[in-house]
Amino acid sequence: MLEAAEIPTTVWCPNSCRYCYVPKGDAMRELHHELVGDLKAAKYIERLKDVYGDRLKVLGLWGAEPTLTMDLVKDRLPEILEAFPRLESINLSTSMIDYKPIVRFAKALPSTIKFGVQISLDGPGFITNVNRFDGASEIIPSNFIKLVKGLQGTEAKVDLHWKPTLTSENINEMVSEPSKVDEYINYFEAINDESSRINQSERLTLNKRYSPTLAVPGEYTSSDGKNFAEFIKIMKS
Repeated sequence: MLEAAEIPTTVWCPNSCRYCYVPKGDAMRELHHELVGDLKAAKYIERLKDVYGDRLKVLGLWGAEPTLTMDLVKDRLPEILEAFPRLESINLSTSMIDYKPIVRFAKALPSTIKFGVQISLDGPGFITNVNRFDGASEIIPSNFIKLVKGLQGTEAKVDLHWKPTLTSENINEMVSEPSKVDEYINYFEAINDESSRINQSERLTLNKRYSPTLAVPGEYTSSDGKNFAEFIKIMKS
């Protein structure tokens, strides 16, 4: 029985991450505008009902950067909740370029919904500023702390978790200079500590793990695999 669904909410992103395979041309911008029109009309609700009936329990808001259109979905939450009375959780992944739409969305959710937010952050400046954009290693944590502050007092249960993505070059750099593995660990631990200090809500949790995934698509060799294993070994030592 189908109970989980994902709907595309964006096909365009203002970032140009090093490992991202999503095209950034005019065609994608045009497609994004079409998708915005679809979201405004809430056509996805009827499409979901056609497939799931009222059985939908998990809804994923996915795409290049869901925060760009979150308010359009937020405005339709009463209709979504009425159409899918068994809905338990809503999830999305964000590069945290703007925290405010996430706060607005979370505050519009009832206490019966669990809201999962995956935050794409790769590590300290020598990683994130190379993989994403200059200054990202400072901007993303700053927005994250503002997010934690903004989520105080929400009725819905909110779960935040990290999603670091590393390239083979990132891994090889840290393995060849193990002190950078410590820098990677200390970077995330500092953010985790500050967020824990700020958070006073029992409805907000942070999964503090930051074990990375590898960038895909990508070409990897056996040497890359050995380096990744060594990286994990150093992290655990």
